[in-house]
Amino acid sequence: MRHILQRPGPGQAQALLDFEWLVLCSEDLPVTATHAGFWAQRLFTEAAALALYRQREPGYTDQVARPITGHQLFPLLAERQDFDAIFIDPHAQPERPPFGPNFAYELAQHRDPRPEAQILKARSIAEIHEFCDQHGLADRTHRLVYWEEQLVAEYGRFRFHPVQPQPNPRDFGPGPSSILCGGKLLEHLSRLLDNLKSARAERALAPEALSLLNEVEKLLEPEQESLPRHALRLPEGARFARARWDMTQRHWLAQTRDFLEALLKEPGAPLLIQEPTATNLEEALLKPGPGQVSLLLDGNWWVLRGRDGLAVSPGGLALLFSQEQHLTVFLDRLEEARLMTLQPERRHRGDGWYAVPIVHWNPVFETTYPTQIRGHELFEQLSQPAACSAIRVNAGHNHSSLEFGPSDAAALLQGVDPRPEARILQARSLAELDMFFSQQGLHEISQRKVCLAGQELSQYTGRGALRDKRFYFHPVQLRGGSGELAPGRTMLLCAGRLADLVSRVLAVLEGLPVEMLAERCDWAAELVKLIDPETDRIPDTELRDPYGRNQVAENPFLLQGAWLREALQTLRIAALTS
Repeated sequence: MRHILQRPGPGQAQALLDFEWLVLCSEDLPVTATHAGFWAQRLFTEAAALALYRQREPGYTDQVARPITGHQLFPLLAERQDFDAIFIDPHAQPERPPFGPNFAYELAQHRDPRPEAQILKARSIAEIHEFCDQHGLADRTHRLVYWEEQLVAEYGRFRFHPVQPQPNPRDFGPGPSSILCGGKLLEHLSRLLDNLKSARAERALAPEALSLLNEVEKLLEPEQESLPRHALRLPEGARFARARWDMTQRHWLAQTRDFLEALLKEPGAPLLIQEPTATNLEEALLKPGPGQVSLLLDGNWWVLRGRDGLAVSPGGLALLFSQEQHLTVFLDRLEEARLMTLQPERRHRGDGWYAVPIVHWNPVFETTYPTQIRGHELFEQLSQPAACSAIRVNAGHNHSSLEFGPSDAAALLQGVDPRPEARILQARSLAELDMFFSQQGLHEISQRKVCLAGQELSQYTGRGALRDKRFYFHPVQLRGGSGELAPGRTMLLCAGRLADLVSRVLAVLEGLPVEMLAERCDWAAELVKLIDPETDRIPDTELRDPYGRNQVAENPFLLQGAWLREALQTLRIAALTS
């Protein structure tokens, strides 16, 4: 097998299939892990190569090496979506370059996918040059030689059937390519689009971009909405396709075609594609403000995917990330937590952030892989019943981390931003404002007038322990201040927090002053207003912050209508008899 891998040649596909590979597995299934910057499957030809890998990578000593023949292994990997690369004997010398997902697909079809092992069928000189670019061959010189009694055009270590030049030097030829990597085509296209959008003088690149776009569209199978896995022939292309998941979709390709054709028809035409970048998405989280709902919905979020869709922790927590670097930090800490469970001597390196909860998530997220997903599709999934119990954005990032619930995801789809800092709030009284800021954990509240969008608003700024928060309120709602929360339903307060406070007061009724009991009666009365008459409970949409949701998850009775009415009656009697 070592000879076959070092010297690819015709007729070796059967040997690759008959060979018994050593594969790192968990529960008898190959495990995906990070290696050399890729999400990778690791195959070994002999025990010595496996021992060397375990010596260099001690964090994976808990994974069992299972012998699997190529006939079983490659059809199994061809169905997997969770890896970019296949490494054979990683860390062995000389270390072999990894293969892309197409490697498993072709071998499952009993075909050798290695380009060095066959004479490649290129459709044009342009396709050969693009292939050389994808494989890092800068030299375009070639020679005509005989190989296996056939005349071939040899470019470096690759051999092609001779082809005739096309009249159009950008023409790749008819039909889909059998040698180019679809992910690398998208990466090349992405670079051209960046130039087209940033500098009007570079718009002469539009014909080349359109030619690449045509090649990507040819790789899509009929009635297929995204680029197939077997079109990802190189690990770098598979990694790019995972990172820019949106570019692999048919609707994105159609929109980009409209943009490029408009440029060709009218060079001065305005840009048609306005894609929110990760930086804009991050800014929306760092600086919440009005009009950001479309950015949250149209932006591309980083998530962790498992076999059955988005990965959710055993406690029902879904994780979203606005930038790949935030996800990378989280995964690094997750890996450190995993190693801490295997090697207790490493525990002193922990900083407390990834202690028990992260270790608890580890079995769920261990077999996931990161990808991007558009906000519309993401929040549609998260708003479904039983999809998750809470959503955490940028876990571990102090400046843009936040948490909200599935009802907030549904609100986003309806055009309502669930973040209180991002909209103008409706407060009914100063007493309600005091309660709101208390729930936010803010103190030293100061009031001043500002002008926003031509409308006078009251801005309350509170300085908390971690960071500053700014909120805007309609000034007409701020009259009064008698201590009552005012008529109508609250649009600010979290029902979970109020119910938790009421339950704590009920536990220590004796000795409380009359003024405090009267205030607690107001809180209970606010909760009774929120009861849905059809379900006789407070709906989850009234749980506006993580703490309130957690309290209700531990004590579901806090939202029940019967308990709330009884609590209100008990508090009223206590206030009258105190």
